Amino acid sequence: MSAIESFDKWGDAQLERLRGNPVADTVFQAASDLGDFSGIWHLVSVGRTITRRSSPRESLAMAALIGAESLVVNQGVKRLFGRIRPTEAGDPRFPVRRPSTSSFPSGHASSAFFADGSAVTVSPPRRWSSS
Repeated sequence: MSAIESFDKWGDAQLERLRGNPVADTVFQAASDLGDFSGIWHLVSVGRTITRRSSPRESLAMAALIGAESLVVNQGVKRLFGRIRPTEAGDPRFPVRRPSTSSFPSGHASSAFFADGSAVTVSPPRRWSSS
């Protein structure tokens, strides 16, 4: 068994006690849904525009960059690895949607990493003025 497979089994065992709990299922499903299509990062970008921490132009740039990252990772890099998702061989007691892409690299994790780095590049933090 590879180190990644061992880690998957360990993580699944840690979460097993929460499986089937209606509150935990709702929270985890909502978090996963929000991560689909980098939705959370688009919401953050729009929120920054609404609160005037970034401009509409910066938000559009973020949307384009995150879209490009998603295309590269989900339609490019994932095809190089083709790793099956743990849920495909997992517990049949619980319904799990099956995304069409492989599990590595994680689209949710890569978009979070990319959004963080891009946000600072596209919209650098503003400094407090002393006046």
